[in-house]
Amino acid sequence: MMQDPKQLGSLVTRVAASMAGALRGDAKQLEALAQRAPNISFERGSSGQLLSDGGKALLRDLQGPLQTQLQAELGGRSAPKDVAVIFGHTHKPFETMMEIDNFLKSRIEVYNSGGWVVDTPEPQRLYGGAAILLDEHLNIASLRMYNESKRASGYAVRVETVSRKATNPLYRHLSNVVKSSSQPWRDFSAAAAYAVELHSQKIATSLAQGT
Repeated sequence: MMQDPKQLGSLVTRVAASMAGALRGDAKQLEALAQRAPNISFERGSSGQLLSDGGKALLRDLQGPLQTQLQAELGGRSAPKDVAVIFGHTHKPFETMMEIDNFLKSRIEVYNSGGWVVDTPEPQRLYGGAAILLDEHLNIASLRMYNESKRASGYAVRVETVSRKATNPLYRHLSNVVKSSSQPWRDFSAAAAYAVELHSQKIATSLAQGT
């Protein structure tokens, strides 16, 4: 219900009315919350961009707790030549080079494996899932398993990396192995397209029933 503003508003209104009755007090603040709730923005609800705040929250995490941890582990030693951050969050897989001030390195590779979930009644083109792979030399490549699409033909497995494609042996190897039109990748894409459509239909039905 949190994916549909109308359903969310109805839910919060019922909760607010119940709380007001139980508290036997002024319900104005609860009513105000009920009116605001449908407009609250969640990261996964920002379907038009990979990070709703332009990456500000991610930068704060990198510059703060992550950097503190890295400095403790380095113990005064110099930072590595290359730094990459791999995480899984927000439903939306991506790979990018980030410019970052006040960090161990001014440029870092960032990979997100996405959330591998379906929680909306309509496909979201940025939603999907990836497997982030590293070899013994810490070369990195993202095996993008799928992004949601309105058409089954829009599901295709592909290989991505942030930079140095020509000199990244892991990327080159995977690019030779992963052919979206061949097996087993073609069967996986068909299964992913079917599964996403099935779960989206279930969500749409639940929303229509108000459950």
